[in-house]
Amino acid sequence: MADERSDESLLRAHNSGDPQALAVLLKRYEGWHRGIARKRFGANDELVADAVQEAWLGIYRKAETFRGEAKVSTWMYRIVDNACIDLLRKEMVRPQLHLVSDQIQESIPDEARFEEQSDAQITVFAALYKLPDEQRDAILLTDIEGFSEEEAAKKLGVAAGTIKSRRSRGRAKLAELLADLNPKNMDPTPPGVRHIGGGE
Repeated sequence: MADERSDESLLRAHNSGDPQALAVLLKRYEGWHRGIARKRFGANDELVADAVQEAWLGIYRKAETFRGEAKVSTWMYRIVDNACIDLLRKEMVRPQLHLVSDQIQESIPDEARFEEQSDAQITVFAALYKLPDEQRDAILLTDIEGFSEEEAAKKLGVAAGTIKSRRSRGRAKLAELLADLNPKNMDPTPPGVRHIGGGE
């Protein structure tokens, strides 16, 4: 017989020590979570499975932090989506990253560009992760996943003009972040440690 408890009840039960509640909740949303991952990784079943596994570990670890300020499904969506983004950063499976890197670096002075494409890829993802969620999602959907602004707007439930604005602001911020994250511009000295022979 199917467990008819609500998502919130299952999560509360898990936090209260019910050993089966979280498994029931995750099984209920397994198909949806895999669908979220598949939008990121396409037909790569291995990466889809890895992303869902990491997301479920994240849900388990963060279960006690749920405060009911959003639906459980919304709360889980963000964890799954972030797990996918983390895995994308690690695996660099998107060839479109080269395009994103080229597009963004066009607005950066030559001296701020990276010498190695692999360094640029890593830095693009590091910079993407520093953007506000709404700007990052707009760029991921349009520049990386290839959706039009209209299609991205439908997926996120906002107007196409909103996507255009978020994308524009996100690209401008990315240009700043990429310049700041250029290894040539980074101070290798940990905070609070003075350079040998340097002043205050």
